[in-house]
Amino acid sequence: MALLHSPTPTPTPTCLGRVVARRVAIGDAGSRPALATARLYGQLGVGDRTDGPSAAAVALPAPAVAAGAGRYHSVALTDDGRVWSWGGGKNGRLGGGDDRLRVVPGLVDLTGVAAADGGVAAVVAGYHSNLLLTEGGGAYAWGWGAYGQLGVGDTADRRVPCRVATPPGVRLAAAAVGDRHALGVDTAGGVWAWGSNEFGQLGVGAAGDTRPSPVAVAALAGVVVAAVSAGDRHSAAVTSGGAVYTWGCGADGQLGRRPVVAGDGGRPAVVAALLPVPVVSLVLFACGVGG
Repeated sequence: MALLHSPTPTPTPTCLGRVVARRVAIGDAGSRPALATARLYGQLGVGDRTDGPSAAAVALPAPAVAAGAGRYHSVALTDDGRVWSWGGGKNGRLGGGDDRLRVVPGLVDLTGVAAADGGVAAVVAGYHSNLLLTEGGGAYAWGWGAYGQLGVGDTADRRVPCRVATPPGVRLAAAAVGDRHALGVDTAGGVWAWGSNEFGQLGVGAAGDTRPSPVAVAALAGVVVAAVSAGDRHSAAVTSGGAVYTWGCGADGQLGRRPVVAGDGGRPAVVAALLPVPVVSLVLFACGVGG
C-alpha cells in the first residue's frame, strides 16, 4: 500500500531495474487530485474544457518534435520551427502577448527571438512559465516571473519570449524550468541557475535569495553535466559519467541522500546510492512535484 505522507521519509532511491526513459513531461494539474483543472483551463488543447480520460490528438498544422506540460498550460515545437501553446494564459504563460485562455493551440510570438540566435531547438514548460532554446545557444523565457525565474534580470511577467540574461559568450544546450526557479546547462557542461532560492534549489548563494539573472553553480565546477531537472523546490543534474547530483528541499527524501543542513539540501552533492550503476541510459530524467 502506498503512503501519501510518510512520517519518516527514507532518502534512498528505489531500484526499478533497467529503465530507459523517453521524452515525457507533465505538469501538476495532470495528477489525480487536480483532474478538474483540465475542465477549467483547456490545457488538453482539444477544443473544449472537459477532462480527457483517454488520449486524444492535439490538432497541430505540422508534426510536433517536442512538447511540455505546465500546471495549467501546454507548449509544443513543430518541425517547421514554430512554437504553439494552449490552456490558461494568466501571467502571459502562453506567449501570445496577452492573458487569454486558449482551448486549441495558438502561436507563441517569436518576433523577439534574434535571428543571430538561430531557429528554435527546444521548448520547456514550467509550472507557470516557459523557456525555449535556440540552435545558437540562446535562451528565451516568458510567463510568470515574480521570483526571477524567467532569468531576464527582474521579477516582472513577460507575455512574449524575452532573452534570458546569460553572460556574454555563454550558450545553453539544455534547460529545465520548475515552479519558481530554472536551470541551464551550457555547451561546456557548466550549470547555471536563476529564480527563487527559498530552499537552496539554486545550489548557490544563501537560502532565501532571489537571483533574477543566471548565476554559475560553482559547486559543480569541473563536473561536466549532461542534463538538469527542476522540481517544485529541488533540483537534480546527471553528469556525462552517469553520476546524479541533487540539491534543494529534501524534507520528503526527494534528494535521495542526507541533506547537508537539516531541512535544506545545501549545495549539490552526489546521490551515492546510484554510484554503483551509472545513469547512462536515461534520455530524460525529471524531478516531480512537492519539492
